[in-house]
Amino acid sequence: MTNDALDDPGINPVLESSFSTYLHPNHPLKERPVLFALDVSGSCWFNLGKNPYMMAMQKVVTTIGTAFETAGHEVGACFFTEQIELYQAPKKKAVSSILDLLLSMIPVSKKTDIVSSLENLLSYQESPSIIVVISDFKSHYNSLFLSQEKRGQFSKTTHHILPIVLGESSSDNIPQIGLLNLEDPETESQVIINTYSKNTREKYDMITLLHRHYRRRFFKVTNWTPIFLNQSETLPTQIQEWFRIANNNQEEQ
Repeated sequence: MTNDALDDPGINPVLESSFSTYLHPNHPLKERPVLFALDVSGSCWFNLGKNPYMMAMQKVVTTIGTAFETAGHEVGACFFTEQIELYQAPKKKAVSSILDLLLSMIPVSKKTDIVSSLENLLSYQESPSIIVVISDFKSHYNSLFLSQEKRGQFSKTTHHILPIVLGESSSDNIPQIGLLNLEDPETESQVIINTYSKNTREKYDMITLLHRHYRRRFFKVTNWTPIFLNQSETLPTQIQEWFRIANNNQEEQ
């Protein structure tokens, strides 16, 4: 998957039309405030203005946030790394101010701990809400292995969680260009690798596969239904499935 997938001009119209379809005046979740939980850790925030993850995040917040606002929802935001960096309570007509904060804030931390941050958010946000989590979901490995107690907290929450997975960028595939200096945006550690080395490429591919495995496991144990932006051809189906499950859960509560 390349950066082009994140900038696919067809993604925003699909998001807009799909959400507008389900956010009709009498939809079951119409009374709930919407809270964006935005990953501003190093992997998503670095090289602001050129980072494809951050560019995709801005587009998604604009498109989905506007759809929820048009449907009458109050909208707020939580910016997180390994901790809650900033919280803006849901209110009317807030999408533009959320985007301003996203573009101007400088996080204290560059690291990521999705579980700890969302755990704090879920305990803080008392009123039942729709929480839209936008992240690459590349957290510390250990934090994605939830204890039985935390599994219950995440899977049985009164909130409706909408995880949106930012698509993989070209950095997930190493081009064969000789020696390459790589820097971890979260730890700032650097390493020089030989991109022509078969052994190096295999190790890098294995790390990428591990990230995907831990991410799948995280969604399985939390019972969350994610939407993958890099699967643009199935976006309408993914969104339809999320609303179906959310509406069913709402009826059961």
